[in-house]
Amino acid sequence: MSFSVFNLEEQFVVVDEQMTMHAEQNRETLYQELDQTYDGFRGCKLISLHRFEADWPTWERHPAGDEMLVLLEGTIELQIKHKQGTSSVVLNSSGDSVVIPKGCWHTGKVSNTVRVLFVTPGEGTENLTREDLPG
Repeated sequence: MSFSVFNLEEQFVVVDEQMTMHAEQNRETLYQELDQTYDGFRGCKLISLHRFEADWPTWERHPAGDEMLVLLEGTIELQIKHKQGTSSVVLNSSGDSVVIPKGCWHTGKVSNTVRVLFVTPGEGTENLTREDLPG
């Protein structure tokens, strides 16, 4: 039996509909390639690790399901738009986690270097600049 060893700083993991895991090299064109390789990312989840040194430049939402974020290092303030308005959630201890509900626009603000682990339902993910985000 063989085992796949990889580093989430360099590779992301795609979990397909059959719950098979595929390591994918992190690269600039990865998200476009995932849509092509995994049929629009239908039924897939993405496990990824990101390092941020500045606020996220966009808002995003995931219509295919909830997204989980796990803080590994630093402090991040997440802004989440939902039917009742906008909420802020601060993660500031390693292991702090939040589930962003399906379809809610969200973005992150950081004041230092932050490392966050994401479990994302990738199908249909949308991104908008702060200026283009509807009311």
